Amino acid sequence: MKKQLFVSVLFLSSLFLSAQNTYSILFQNNLDEWVTDLIETSKKKIIAVGFERQATALLGSHKGKIWQFSSLGDTLTKTFAYGDTACLFHQLFELPGQEYLVFGNTFLPPNYSRLKEPLLLLRLDSTLNELEHRMILIEGYDNLCISHVERYESLYYISGVVSENSLAPFHPCHFTLTAGGEIQKCSIATEIVLDKPDYTPNDCLIDPRSGRMFTFCDAYDAINVYDSAFSFLGKKTFPESFNPNTADIDVFYAGWTTARWLTDSTFLVASLHHRTQNQMSIWDDYLGFSELDTTYSLVPVTHIGNSPGMGELDTVDYPAVRDSFDFRTTDSIFFTGTHNMISWFWPQEPSFIMAGMLNRELQPQYVRYYGGDAYYMARNMVCTSDGGFVIAATRYDYLTQNYENDVFFLKLNPEGQIVGTSKPDVCPESIFNLYPNPASEAFTLLLAPPKAEMQLFSLQGQTVHTQTLTRGENRITCQSLKPGTYLCKVITPQFTETKKIVIR
Repeated sequence: MKKQLFVSVLFLSSLFLSAQNTYSILFQNNLDEWVTDLIETSKKKIIAVGFERQATALLGSHKGKIWQFSSLGDTLTKTFAYGDTACLFHQLFELPGQEYLVFGNTFLPPNYSRLKEPLLLLRLDSTLNELEHRMILIEGYDNLCISHVERYESLYYISGVVSENSLAPFHPCHFTLTAGGEIQKCSIATEIVLDKPDYTPNDCLIDPRSGRMFTFCDAYDAINVYDSAFSFLGKKTFPESFNPNTADIDVFYAGWTTARWLTDSTFLVASLHHRTQNQMSIWDDYLGFSELDTTYSLVPVTHIGNSPGMGELDTVDYPAVRDSFDFRTTDSIFFTGTHNMISWFWPQEPSFIMAGMLNRELQPQYVRYYGGDAYYMARNMVCTSDGGFVIAATRYDYLTQNYENDVFFLKLNPEGQIVGTSKPDVCPESIFNLYPNPASEAFTLLLAPPKAEMQLFSLQGQTVHTQTLTRGENRITCQSLKPGTYLCKVITPQFTETKKIVIR
């Protein structure tokens, strides 16, 4: 492994709309880029970390990436490479003196997989220039892959997996690290054997009263509990809700979990939830919230989408990949997710970013939708000091792009809106999309809200078709319509939007 550091500074083209400290910004190039974490700094700037790679998605092409921007319109990106070592940045923390600490994973040649993979610890100055970096391994283990870092007081609590060599199985690993890179207490759960590194805590909480650590594991849909010395105390499966009227499991947790303390003894959990009906013949995914205590008792779940009844389920709604909610006060809990989530690397349909707010009783105060012009996946979010919040997402324009994702950010006010006189062309606030456009025999109307009414007009103002819409895909037949341009108007109690559709 070469020791030199290569840093490239890029000022990328961006869309920036600023009004009352709200805006959207797109970092666009021909690379495949992903964001993994973001923070608001003490200087009110937003810094995000992640990685870039060639569109071929080969692991050896991964490089660490940092994006920085603010409401003033200044943008900055930096790419970090370490010789022939591939790396990706995972999480970011601000240190005193406006320095920053970045945690990442590295992959070494020749196969860039399971062959001496150290943890990368990178310290940056206030201008995001490198001060130092370290490659860290646990003694006796050649592989260390981290999945989550939690800062508590002056230490960093790290969850991940280790293996002795390229042929050995993986074991869950937890340890604390100082900002200087010194490992303190460390525990490796050798009794848990994994064929692959699928032990992936999406979040963890430290109990300041007992020192216990709770990890929320996507791989096992469970909460793992460790004492203050990281000794494994046991696993608690997420509670399920059984519906006696339908004899089905009405709600159960299915990963992509975010957790935050709400009180001294309860925490808020947002997760991908499954709801079943008719003896598993209908299956629904959605974003659900519940408040749990350390006994993991289930409270009624608030889910985002329809309120499904028999035979009425909404389309796929997923939480953000890493952090799906954040709050500064529990009266205003902001959240994000993806509507029309598609489990495929290169989806050929549009989606929407969901932006909403819950009150302390976990009741939605609003849900807004952005996008419909490309495929978006919500990745992270963070509250900002002005009362609003920032959502980080990836954007894939399946009509023009060649297997690459761009990084996209929305800065919204407390009402979840971009305030300005003009509507952005990229990721506008929208409730529906039409495709294909132009259309011939029929087109699909993808609706974000639960229900709406559609009116189709000619350019002369004549109503040619009306239809009641439900959340998700709605097929609109147009065989009887003359070729030409029509206006499609969609009406909900809160929102009215009109788009053009061309019939051939």
